Amino acid sequence: AFRGNLDIAIAYERVKAARAVAGVARGAEALQLDLTGNRGRSKVFGTTADKYSRSGVASYELDIWGRLSASTEAARKDMAATVYDLRALYITVSAELADSYYVAVERSLQLKIARLMVETAKERYSLNAQRYKEGLTSARDLFVSEEGVAVARTRLPALVSELAGASHAVAIFTGNPPSAMISGIDLVQPEPPDVPALLPSVLIRRRPDLQAAFHRVEANNSRVGAAIADRFPSFSLTGDYGEASASLGSLISSPNVFWSLLLQASLPVLDGGRRKAEVLKSEAVFNESLLEYRLALLNALKDVEGALEENRAAITALPLAKARVDAASGALDEATNKYGNGVGGYIDVLTERQRLYEAMSGLVSARRTLISARISLIRSLGGDFMEKRILERAAVSGR
Repeated sequence: AFRGNLDIAIAYERVKAARAVAGVARGAEALQLDLTGNRGRSKVFGTTADKYSRSGVASYELDIWGRLSASTEAARKDMAATVYDLRALYITVSAELADSYYVAVERSLQLKIARLMVETAKERYSLNAQRYKEGLTSARDLFVSEEGVAVARTRLPALVSELAGASHAVAIFTGNPPSAMISGIDLVQPEPPDVPALLPSVLIRRRPDLQAAFHRVEANNSRVGAAIADRFPSFSLTGDYGEASASLGSLISSPNVFWSLLLQASLPVLDGGRRKAEVLKSEAVFNESLLEYRLALLNALKDVEGALEENRAAITALPLAKARVDAASGALDEATNKYGNGVGGYIDVLTERQRLYEAMSGLVSARRTLISARISLIRSLGGDFMEKRILERAAVSGR
């Protein structure tokens, strides 16, 4: 997924674009130099003459009020925010990929169990049909067993569809066509890993989405400063140096040299309130980003607390599901023994077998619920596992 995921590839391009924007902003603070060349022909009083010239124009804006530096800082913070967005995307993709994969694993196991339940229901129906012909059971029991076959079969289409959907999601996360991952799902469902218990206030500092939101607050704060500075006078130095000649060959050695040095001041007087409105807009955007950061912080706390609670509930439920399987397995053994000893009917064996399959289905769901809860918790904790991959990819691309 880290090699082929298209969302990650798009995020890398956003980082490149943000880095380029920061370069543009830095360039505005530097000395600007333009080289020009001209060739002209004119006719005056019947005389035609050629004229060649070359010149260099240098300009430099004096950043007295910090407008240019504030714009550069805003672009730099925006670039940092996009890098943190990329880190957050690594966490999102890895978590959603893992969750989709184990949903597919669960659906595969549930599909196997559901097919066993169909076979058991069909066997029970066949037994009841034979007993009905022999007058040993009622028509109601026959219809109930027929209904059981229909109920067991109704689970199959939904499970097949859900398995396909989860498998397709895995394929998309890895940058493959949806049909590429429909088969080959690993049916091994591992025990979920342990997660250390830490305080949420410590954990949320590891989250790159919060870092991205904070850098955007700083970027918008710098834009407020740039908008305010834009209302003050601007000062720039402009220098012009060049040469002119009547022939191209003697242009370099021409004695006709011209130069100028100019200090230019510009003070906005009337702009229809544009600069004042720009300040108000920048302040509103800053306040909005600050509120978004506070909201992201609260949501991060909620994510961690919610994931911890989901883990507590899943940890509690898993032993109960295992106990149900053990009890159902014991009941099936007892019914089988009685049938083997001639003191019980085979219909009881089928009933207990069906209950065991239902308990197994519940255990599979409970284990997948705990795995998903652990994935949610690990996702909510953030982390920096992607740093090495980002550096390696940057080295390969040369950026």
